Amino acid sequence: VVSDWQTTEQCSRTCGGGEQQEARTIVTPARNGGRPCPGELTRNIPCNPEPCPDNSVDCLVGQWLNEGVCSATCDAGTVTQRREILVRAEGDGRPCPEDASRVVPCNLQPCGKLDFLLASMPVPGGLFAAQL
Repeated sequence: VVSDWQTTEQCSRTCGGGEQQEARTIVTPARNGGRPCPGELTRNIPCNPEPCPDNSVDCLVGQWLNEGVCSATCDAGTVTQRREILVRAEGDGRPCPEDASRVVPCNLQPCGKLDFLLASMPVPGGLFAAQL
């Protein structure tokens, strides 16, 4: 005679299907030509078959921010921009872009011309601007 199956280990996974071990003991060994006890005293059985929740997190990056100033005040300079990773991707989430910096054009207006005249004068408001 053998005992009932008893769980001896926790499930190997909390979701998505795992295994756990069960065991039983011989309560009364066979005697006087009786039927022998089954040889299987341990077994692994499936457990926690329910699917795991989707814990995927998409990457999130910040806005492009200028790092320094434009290389020229007119006639097309360049400025380096950087953005930082705010949230890293997890699980099957959308990965972060590889480009964390870029060089973009700036101050595209031609040199040698004034577009606006800005002057400070002692008038109400303190500033005066006029288009030329």
